[in-house]
Amino acid sequence: DLAAAERLYRGAVEDFGRFNTTLKPTKETLNNMGIAFAKLGVYRMADKESPLYTYNTHFSVERDLAVKFMSVRRESQRVAKTRGAGGSKPIPREIEQAIKHFKKALALDSSYHKARVNLALVYLAKRQYAEATKTIEKADELAGADVGRIRNLRGVIHAAAGRPAEAVSSFEAASQDEDARAAATFNLGL
Repeated sequence: DLAAAERLYRGAVEDFGRFNTTLKPTKETLNNMGIAFAKLGVYRMADKESPLYTYNTHFSVERDLAVKFMSVRRESQRVAKTRGAGGSKPIPREIEQAIKHFKKALALDSSYHKARVNLALVYLAKRQYAEATKTIEKADELAGADVGRIRNLRGVIHAAAGRPAEAVSSFEAASQDEDARAAATFNLGL
């Protein structure tokens, strides 16, 4: 129920906003506020050509995803799409707010990989694949326990940008991690 989810995320934005104005903002509260904004923006942007509609990430919008398999391995079927071409939806304000909050969290702690991963996901939602790639490469250096999730996300970025061989390699590497195995295996099956 996207309407109910939107109400909950709007409530979260208000709660984090009150916290950040009443107390000193922390990297965690800025990141969490960014996530709430990102979820709202992704819900507004989720069309059938969005990488977050097609692939499995923690920002994905999964409506009727299981019936829309697309081959990552066939380059001719996967063409990178960009925003701004005729008829595409405008980028929601919430996406820009999410970017702002993730960058604020990173300004407080540049080694905070959770905010960096979330920033890469928002760039992916905007179809800014070069920015998403650059951002996720920095996160990989700081990954620690989230290495599988980062490899899965890297695979999604490669697939969305039209680099199927790199996508397959990243999904195979991510599938070796227990926490990322389900998402990576699903994405590899596309």
